[in-house]
Amino acid sequence: MASPPTTAHSDERPLDLERRYPALGRRLREIRRNLEATLGEPISQEEMVDRLYTLDPDGVRASQPSVSRWESGKERPNEATLLAYARLAGEDPRRLLHLGGYGFAEDDLPEVSQPRSPSAGLRRTWWRLLGVSAGLAVVALLIAYALRDDAPSRAAIRDGRLDVFAGDRVLWSRQLGEDVQQVVEPLVVDLDGDGRKEVVVGIDTVFPPRWGGRLVAFSGTGARLWTFHYGRPLKIGERSFTPHFASHHLVWLDQGPTPYVLVVSHHVHWFPTQVVLLEPATGKVVAEYWHPGYLEGLEVFDVGADGTPELLLSGVNNPGDGPGRAALVVLDLPFAPASEPDAVFGFVHARERQYLLFPRVDLQDATSTMAIALGVTAETKDQIVVQVATPDRHDLLLYSLNADLVVTDLRVADSFVRMHDRVLDHRYDPSELEAWERVDRFRRAPDANRLGEGAGAGVGPGIVEDAEGSP
Repeated sequence: MASPPTTAHSDERPLDLERRYPALGRRLREIRRNLEATLGEPISQEEMVDRLYTLDPDGVRASQPSVSRWESGKERPNEATLLAYARLAGEDPRRLLHLGGYGFAEDDLPEVSQPRSPSAGLRRTWWRLLGVSAGLAVVALLIAYALRDDAPSRAAIRDGRLDVFAGDRVLWSRQLGEDVQQVVEPLVVDLDGDGRKEVVVGIDTVFPPRWGGRLVAFSGTGARLWTFHYGRPLKIGERSFTPHFASHHLVWLDQGPTPYVLVVSHHVHWFPTQVVLLEPATGKVVAEYWHPGYLEGLEVFDVGADGTPELLLSGVNNPGDGPGRAALVVLDLPFAPASEPDAVFGFVHARERQYLLFPRVDLQDATSTMAIALGVTAETKDQIVVQVATPDRHDLLLYSLNADLVVTDLRVADSFVRMHDRVLDHRYDPSELEAWERVDRFRRAPDANRLGEGAGAGVGPGIVEDAEGSP
C-alpha cells in the first residue's frame, strides 16, 4: 500500500530533507546574521540555543545540531521555538510559522502595503487637482526633511530593541534580542571630536546571564563602530571566575583635556569589579582597575583642591569569607599605573591614589550584616558625603569629609538607632561616634576580611603613610 502524502503540518520527514523548509532555513540564518551585524561579533549556533532558551525555557526545544539542521532547511523547529526566533528578530511570528508549515496561509500574513491603482472612472480634472496636491505635499516633505535635525539626542532599550531619537522622533532602531535589558543609561556624545554625536550602549542580558555583557558604539546613523566586553576570566588564588560581568556605571568623563568613556562592571555572582577607561573613538582600553568588592557610588571630585579632579568610587571591600567593610576608592584621571601586582588579585593593574575603609559598628557585628558605602556625593567643591548602608539600603551612617578626605562630621540615621536599641543589649550612646569616626587608609586595597591575620595584613588602624611620608 502506498504511503499517504506528507503534508506541511506533518512531523514525518520526507525523503528529500534538503528541500523541505529552504525558505525557513534562509530566514533563520538571516536572523542570526542580523544579530551578529548588530553586536559586531560572531554568534555561534550554540549561543543561539542559549538565547532561545532564555526567552522560553519551557517551550523551546533546541540544540546546536538542531540549529544547524534548521538553518540548512532539513527540519523545522517547534512552534514555541519559532516564536522565540520571532522575538529575537522583532518581527511578526506569523511569517515564520507559515514558512514552517504551521497553518498560516498567505492571506493570514501581515500585509505589505502596495500602491493602489486609480479608479478608471475618475475625471481628468480630479487627476489634475490630485497632481497639484501631490506636488505641494512633495515640496512640503522636502522642506521638512531639509529643516529636520537628524542628530541623535537620546537612546533607550525597550523590549530588547535599541531606539535612537532626535527629539521625540525615532531616527533608527536595532533589534538586540528580547533577553537584553537596559541597565545603564546609553551615552549620546561626540566620541571622535568631529562635531557629530555617536551612541554608546551597554548590552546586558536578563539575570542570570548566559554570556557576558558588552558596550557597543554606533555612529549617528546606526553603523557599528566598536565593541568592548566587560571583564574577563580570572583566577585569584585557588578560585576561578567566569567572564560573566554586568555593567553598573557608564559615564562620559570630559572634565580634563582628554575625554574618556568610563565603564564600571561587576561579576554577576562574586566580588571582582572592573573599572575601565576607554578611548572614545576606538573603544581601546586606556587604563584598568580591579576592586575586591562591588562599587555602587561614583563621583568626580577635586581631592586636595589642587585643580585636578579625581574619580571617587564607593562600595564594599569583601573578597572572601566575612562581611567586609565599606570602602572609598580614589583614582587619578587617567588611572595611575602600578609597578607590581596587588595583594588581592595578584596581577598588575592601576593603583589607587588613596584607599579608605570605614569602621564596622557594633550593630553590624551583632547581626553579621554587610555595610556598603552606597553613595558618594560632592555636596560642595570642598565637601563630600559618604552614605554607609546595608545592602537592602537601610541607612546606617552619613560621613562628611573635606577636600583632604578627613572626616569633619558623622551622623547616625534614625533607622540605625531603632535597630541598634532593638538588637543589642544596650541603648545607643552618642559617645560611640568617636570610635566610628576613625577611617583607616591604605596604599593599596587590602582584603578587609583578613586585616590583622598575618603577613601583609597588619597595617593597623589610622592613617598609613606612603614611602614619602605623606598621608
